[in-house]
Amino acid sequence: MAGKFVGCERQDWGGTILPVCRAFFTGGKMLVRKLEDILIDHPDVAEVCVISVPNDENGTKPKAFVVLRDNAHCSVEQLHAFCDDRLPEYAGLKDVHILPELPKGPLGIVSRRKLVDFALQTN
Repeated sequence: MAGKFVGCERQDWGGTILPVCRAFFTGGKMLVRKLEDILIDHPDVAEVCVISVPNDENGTKPKAFVVLRDNAHCSVEQLHAFCDDRLPEYAGLKDVHILPELPKGPLGIVSRRKLVDFALQTN
């Protein structure tokens, strides 16, 4: 799906605006930065990027992409449990993906745009 970014939001060519910086849950909202801060505290996590993707229930949901440290053996279930212990009940992070590396642009900055496109294609 092609589109463009408007501030912290992504707008597809149909005019739909998808927030990238904020994830809305049934009970409230939480900044994806807070979710990233929680995940990066896990001892096996080297890099993390959380994005917000469309959801039929309440607008958007968070999706986390994690890169593990060398020789780390951590499962998605362990990351879920780690987050559940540190997040409010309404904000449980249910969608975590472990990747070998995060896509980055020429300056070495994580490309959220590529992750959003990847998430929309695999939904």
